[in-house]
Amino acid sequence: MCEIRDRVGGSKATLYSYFSSKEELFFEVIFSAIETDFEASHAYLDPATTDMVEALTTFGVGLLRSLYTPPAMAVRRLIFAESRRSDLGRICYERA
Repeated sequence: MCEIRDRVGGSKATLYSYFSSKEELFFEVIFSAIETDFEASHAYLDPATTDMVEALTTFGVGLLRSLYTPPAMAVRRLIFAESRRSDLGRICYERA
């Protein structure tokens, strides 16, 4: 938190007014890294599609593409590694 404060200015108290913990801040950083892919996977759900099999197949293929991009895989690895030391795994589970 000190390094972030030094880079962006302000105080640690200001950072903690936005994020309740380091894990919350970390979640926001990693989620912002994959948010575009996450939103793109939802775009595969076309409410106008009448063929349910086609709709689910299209969504599934799009979701798998976004889950297995190098950035998404790197984020998951970070979450798994950090979850041993902190509440990051729980936070990701609850907020995802």
